[in-house]
Amino acid sequence: MTVSTTTKSAADWLAEVRALEGRGELVLAYDTAMRALAEHPDDIWLKFRAVLALAKSGATRRARDEFRRLGLTGRTETDIAALEAR
Repeated sequence: MTVSTTTKSAADWLAEVRALEGRGELVLAYDTAMRALAEHPDDIWLKFRAVLALAKSGATRRARDEFRRLGLTGRTETDIAALEAR
């Protein structure tokens, strides 16, 4: 029996996170985004979706802390800047 060592692409993870968000499974979306970041630690959109899931779930203080911890402060991408303002 062989064990597959392939990992999902960041785009595949992002699609999964967005699908979970779409079903209202925000905590699972956050957890999934964080698992994805273990494989793709520099992906800003996975970081963004993780923080957004927290914010949507009402965990605004935690979202703010994660926003900073994940290095999203000061980013100029429209969606990220809007989330920072929020």
